[in-house]
Amino acid sequence: MKVAVKFVYPLSEEQATELKAIFNNSEKPRTRHRAHAILLSSDDFSVDEIARICSVDRDTISRWIDKWEQLGFEGLRDQPRSGNPGILTETEKQLVIELCRETPRSIPSIIATLFEQTGKLVSDSTIKRILKAAKFTWKRVRKSVKNKRDDEEFQAAQTEIKELIEQHTNNEIELWVGILLMNLVLIYNLVYLMHGNPLVQL
Repeated sequence: MKVAVKFVYPLSEEQATELKAIFNNSEKPRTRHRAHAILLSSDDFSVDEIARICSVDRDTISRWIDKWEQLGFEGLRDQPRSGNPGILTETEKQLVIELCRETPRSIPSIIATLFEQTGKLVSDSTIKRILKAAKFTWKRVRKSVKNKRDDEEFQAAQTEIKELIEQHTNNEIELWVGILLMNLVLIYNLVYLMHGNPLVQL
């Protein structure tokens, strides 16, 4: 049967992110195909084009789009489950904690796996709330160049700076502020940082 031109309604940023997570992480091929089809449709691929990409007939793609519009993420599953998909049981919350231990830096992967195993789709804020209640903490990893510092060069630089300031104070030399600043910047850039990544720029 010929299907009229059909596209999904525009996706929100959150929907697009979660669909990509399901497409990349779902263990079920059919679920991945459906998520992929919705993403392609949102990118203005026609029903015929999506059918060729997913190796199914165009009527199947049309049904997938209809289910998405009617059921949202629940429409990606083979057998929709009853009940409120937004409420997690204690067992499911424990599953979230276990998944976090396996992939602590990938919330999209946790969301996709949870959806695959329970049929319930939650937001990243829900995941963070569950983990916070379980005494998990989120820490930002910061890189430091302190360990790359050569202590001998650092001490020599400090000594040179002090000598320059002392000579200027005793009127032994006369330094313009601009020249002094350039010397200080050059010294600190050489001592503190890796090549090509200056700490201070004039």
